[in-house]
Amino acid sequence: MSPELLVLLVNALAAAIAYFVVCPIFSGASLQKVMLNDLIASCVALFIVGNMFWETDQAFDLVLFKANWFWFSLICYSVVELPLFFWYCRKYNIKL
Repeated sequence: MSPELLVLLVNALAAAIAYFVVCPIFSGASLQKVMLNDLIASCVALFIVGNMFWETDQAFDLVLFKANWFWFSLICYSVVELPLFFWYCRKYNIKL
């Protein structure tokens, strides 16, 4: 399995657990609590990916450039998380 796919799977799993399990239970319709839970989920995802690729010279291929594990994971988590965030806000009528 390629390292990029592994990072994407970790990020997708963290975001799915955050928005389909944790946020409905703990956040409800509170924007601040949703943002706090998302921050925690992104930190967990970065921690997991960091444990796998810390102190390695693994280059991750983004379309326009190459990045290290941190930036690749952070950018990919944002891409995975944003549609879920907007969906969650629409579902629970959270005003942005």
